[in-house]
Amino acid sequence: MLGLLPIIFSLPHIGNTYTLVVMMIPFLIASALFGLCLLPLCTDPEKPLLFIVFMSIILLFLSGISYPLEIMPWYWKWLHYVFPATAGTLAFVKVNTMGASLAQIQPEFTILCIQCVAYFLLAIFIYNRALRKGYWKIV
Repeated sequence: MLGLLPIIFSLPHIGNTYTLVVMMIPFLIASALFGLCLLPLCTDPEKPLLFIVFMSIILLFLSGISYPLEIMPWYWKWLHYVFPATAGTLAFVKVNTMGASLAQIQPEFTILCIQCVAYFLLAIFIYNRALRKGYWKIV
């Protein structure tokens, strides 16, 4: 999809494929672990879909593409660091449309790596606590 969407929508595609693949590894891991951390909040199958629909516009603004990060208030900047989608979107745009290298997306890459570690530890804590309280039965 990373290579197909710019072709379908006639978007500029000057980024290096290797850089995109390397950038996507921590993004996918951080997104999956973030989803695991949110799993106890989803008691029925419809809630994640509503969450995606509700948060998509907010995350677009928080990513810094449609509204510059430099003029955001401090509390929105802190919220920007919570979601893997914001750093991943900003890094993808920099690589794909501006031809940035890994060195030029180092801040976003670092944020994604920190999120991987933080969400991994948080997921372990959440699942350990849920198993101790008996929310899930593992035989």
